[in-house]
Amino acid sequence: INSEYVKAGKKIFLKNKKNIICFNPRKSSAFFDRFVKLNPDIKFIPVIGYNLKQLIKILSKSKIYMDFGFHPGQDRLPREAALLKNCIITNKEGSAAFYKDVPIAEEFKFLEKRENYEKIREKIDRIFESFPKELEKFKFYRKFLLSQEKKYEKQISKLF
Repeated sequence: INSEYVKAGKKIFLKNKKNIICFNPRKSSAFFDRFVKLNPDIKFIPVIGYNLKQLIKILSKSKIYMDFGFHPGQDRLPREAALLKNCIITNKEGSAAFYKDVPIAEEFKFLEKRENYEKIREKIDRIFESFPKELEKFKFYRKFLLSQEKKYEKQISKLF
């Protein structure tokens, strides 16, 4: 993770966050696309084609980052969004199904089933209404992400 995300995350004021959901359209699933269409009152912003500063600015304003694509491993964008104080909502595809790879509470992970559309919407509404309380549930994840960088630096220093 680029250190600019870590620096920017320290400067974010929760009162400046907006009821916005960011997502990566390249990883979007048919399930997610349908969910967006069913919820026209929610502002969804596709994060594609932005440079680093623009991406940090957008993710610093949003409250949620949703990732309903396939997860071959630990994806960069959800981790960056979490450091910029976004709640993460994801599916249970690939590595996202495993707490070890995506250590967020199970209440933020959903199977891509039609009957979960309402549950996902309820979770989004809860986040928008009680953002500081919901964001607190990601404190461990942010610490985990920051510790990964330190572990990585130690591993590199051992190599050289």
